[in-house]
Amino acid sequence: MWLAPMQDRTIRSRFSAASSTYDRHSHVQEQVADRVIELMKELRPVDRVLELGCGTGRLTQKVCSRFENASITAVDLSQTMIDQAKINLSGCDRIEWGVSDVCDYQTESPFPLVVSSSSLHWVTPIDFAFESIDRAVQPGGQIVVAIMLRETLGELHDARLRVAPHKPPQSRLPTLADVTEAATRLGWQTKHQSQSVFTVRHASARDLLTAIHQQGLTGGSVSHSHTPLTRGELFALVKDYETHYRDAGDAVIASYEVGFLHCEVLAG
Repeated sequence: MWLAPMQDRTIRSRFSAASSTYDRHSHVQEQVADRVIELMKELRPVDRVLELGCGTGRLTQKVCSRFENASITAVDLSQTMIDQAKINLSGCDRIEWGVSDVCDYQTESPFPLVVSSSSLHWVTPIDFAFESIDRAVQPGGQIVVAIMLRETLGELHDARLRVAPHKPPQSRLPTLADVTEAATRLGWQTKHQSQSVFTVRHASARDLLTAIHQQGLTGGSVSHSHTPLTRGELFALVKDYETHYRDAGDAVIASYEVGFLHCEVLAG
């Protein structure tokens, strides 16, 4: 991924620290990966697939099953995430693993299919990620991605702004319009675009914060303000969240807004 150096180190370190606990809480990411595979059901068989931002290999495993004869190149920013993915997919010998920023990735042999799930939103603006994909896909090739959108963890962001309005995040996630417009600027033909909201219930706001921390979701400019929250502000944040987002079943809710995109790169 292309990121300012400090953001790059923050995201890499957060995900590296979360490699052994990520799968424990990534239920939404599992559902999103299933939806990405569903978008590929009509695609012709391919012999090579590139996955960017593979994490612990949730989508990688599904791609392995969907394209039984394809060799897969799976790339992630974090070496420890790759190490965990290798353990999770030890039974698949068709995967070549690589450690790279999405935007630094280069290949001399473009791919007929590039996929990604729940990772490209870390690149700001999204154009940088799409430009990297454009370099890595063949003319006539297919691109299928899922990207977290603006209202992901919107409850948490709203609570934060109520508690510490003077400490907003440094940047925001893209909207679906941002994503589709970036694709259009590259001349991609959009075959499918949609968005869905996935809701997760937690026993408490503290449990929610633990879950997102153990997924590595607390790095980068979309999570950090220029000045960290104080201990008192964090306490107030938990109290505010409990007050505003506890449902009738006595759980607190967290929403994930996800955009799905299938594009074709026109030949010639």
